[in-house]
Amino acid sequence: VRVLHLSGTLTEMAGQHGALLKEDIQRGAMPYLGNQCKNLIANSYLFKDHPILQKLALGFVRLAVQKPLLAQVPRTYMQQSRALSEASGVPYEEIEQAVLQADTFNILVRHALGRYVFGQLRGGFPGCTSAVALNEATNSRGLIHARNMDYPVVGRWDVFPTVIYFDPTGIDQGQRYVAITTAGVHAPGVTGVNENGLSFAAHFHCARVTSPFGMPIQFIATEALRKAKTLAQAIDVIRDYVSAGSWAIVVTSAKENDAAVVEMVHGKIFVRKPEKGILAHSNYFR
Repeated sequence: VRVLHLSGTLTEMAGQHGALLKEDIQRGAMPYLGNQCKNLIANSYLFKDHPILQKLALGFVRLAVQKPLLAQVPRTYMQQSRALSEASGVPYEEIEQAVLQADTFNILVRHALGRYVFGQLRGGFPGCTSAVALNEATNSRGLIHARNMDYPVVGRWDVFPTVIYFDPTGIDQGQRYVAITTAGVHAPGVTGVNENGLSFAAHFHCARVTSPFGMPIQFIATEALRKAKTLAQAIDVIRDYVSAGSWAIVVTSAKENDAAVVEMVHGKIFVRKPEKGILAHSNYFR
């Protein structure tokens, strides 16, 4: 496991990450995710023997899905992506594609294109699981959050497991936080914990209501992780954004001994709380 201790502005820390794990990042998840959409289209049975159709399909995805998604991303996050690219040597276009991959995938699953493309998905369909026990469900009456992340990037993500400690300073000074991630995946909101004892775990869902005119999930979760100090604040930050795809974020608060699942589709949010000290979530909306 790689363990990084980073300090500086958000952009400086992205550059430090890229420089420290340069070789791992080049062989890891980011280049794979950055080329996944293109490769899935090229290898799908609908487009495999038709290079012109491949080009048209990829152009459609980039114009109709990824360009609107990119317009929703705060500038600071793309500055971090560029710093990571420059320091690691991975082309910026691949980093950008990797950053947008999850919500691109989520949106395409909703449409007919998904059934033709994603049948070739290596490593199976995304299926994360979280289980939270607290209060009367634990011997200590404390809180336990178990998280299993499954995503179709087998052989890349798991080869370079990384824990990153962030200490933002300067113009970005704020609370510290930790990302449990892989080399190159810089956003802590996928699986992370902040210094006020809030933990975050994102879950992939499939639903009918998606739109490219919304915020990608990793940035929604990262904003909540960076800014919130209580469970209520975390939920409020998440509510401030309209998600592009269909997702859920499991949030726990060790200090408050409380937890919630924030389920979301484009334009709608539902919050579910523990029952009898138990909160479980996989990839199905309640």
